[in-house]
Amino acid sequence: MDYPGYFPSGREYVILPTPVALAIIWAILMVFVSMIWFMREQSTAQVKMAEITAKKEEALAESQMMITAMKEEISARERMMITAMREQSAAQERLMITAKRRSDPCSLM
Repeated sequence: MDYPGYFPSGREYVILPTPVALAIIWAILMVFVSMIWFMREQSTAQVKMAEITAKKEEALAESQMMITAMKEEISARERMMITAMREQSAAQERLMITAKRRSDPCSLM
């Protein structure tokens, strides 16, 4: 016997009213849509964080390069000053030797 609301095996099934069925389907769809939206937002946030990290690393590398260049410039200036001081010292020594020779009467003979 076929009765409405029953399977042929005799088990009862419930026919949901159309508005309730639509509301359940709508809720399930909204869950899936919100999950997809959340995953998209999360991936967008990860991309933004990666961009920010890349910019920070680039700025850090640039500042390290500038620091290295400044250190090299300072050491080059120090080397030039040391060289100039040595040259000045050598010139003073030569002047002193020349002055001694001129003032020493024995060196003139």
